[in-house]
Amino acid sequence: MQEYRVMVSTADVWSQPGPGPDRERLTQALCGDRVRTKRVEKGWVLGQVQDGYWGWLARAELEPAPEKEERQVVVAEAVVQVPLLFSGGTATESPIRLYLGTRLTVIDEHPGSFVVRLPGGSLGQLPAGVVHRPTENKATEVLKYALCLKGSPYLWGGMTCDGIDCSGLVHMAYRTAGILLPRDADQQYAYGWRVESSLVPGDLVFFATTEPGFPAHVGLYLGEDRFLHASSRLGGVVVTSLNAPFYRECLLGARRVLTAQAGFGFRQGEEQGAWENTP
Repeated sequence: MQEYRVMVSTADVWSQPGPGPDRERLTQALCGDRVRTKRVEKGWVLGQVQDGYWGWLARAELEPAPEKEERQVVVAEAVVQVPLLFSGGTATESPIRLYLGTRLTVIDEHPGSFVVRLPGGSLGQLPAGVVHRPTENKATEVLKYALCLKGSPYLWGGMTCDGIDCSGLVHMAYRTAGILLPRDADQQYAYGWRVESSLVPGDLVFFATTEPGFPAHVGLYLGEDRFLHASSRLGGVVVTSLNAPFYRECLLGARRVLTAQAGFGFRQGEEQGAWENTP
């Protein structure tokens, strides 16, 4: 099975190749994400992206993936403009737009910045201040990354500040902190541990918004009975009270991914899980 790598800021993953009235955006892959492919058909690739989804991606947005990656850094802000570099180290006038959770290979490090390799062979200059730096408290990291997406518009299948859905918000916040959760709300509901007592910040809260008993909507608990979520009803990423009538009535339950010891550790290791479900 050949592997490709996304060489654009974001690549849509579709339910079918080419345009059509029944085509649905399933998810998005970020610049540098690897894609396992099954076949290529008329400029489209059927592949599995790193959140586990299989779907169709435009071949023009992909390149063959290298056998291995060296040291990498992760973008830790909603979006950054990364200047491209000439061979002599000077910046061009055409920066590339990179989103939260994008993983890039480090070529060199300077005071205050990293030189990173971008897909397509270009080099970019990434400020050190926008790079994920692990801490002992994963819950704090997750909430920081989720909150930087507050105000982003809602987009079914979206994964960035330009448009994101409820499970994409949860997935991307945890992914940036180094924890790869399943992509969809119902899959996330089956992950981690059921919360039987008081909620803590970073817990996942689920709602049966479409049919009884089915976890169709998910948010991140912030504390003080508030949660952050990407809402199609409310138009984007917002903070809402668990006591709001609609959400109080359809609250299904909560799951905990992080351990109870002040956010130390997590159930599953970095970059594990999603690609295990290969048909």
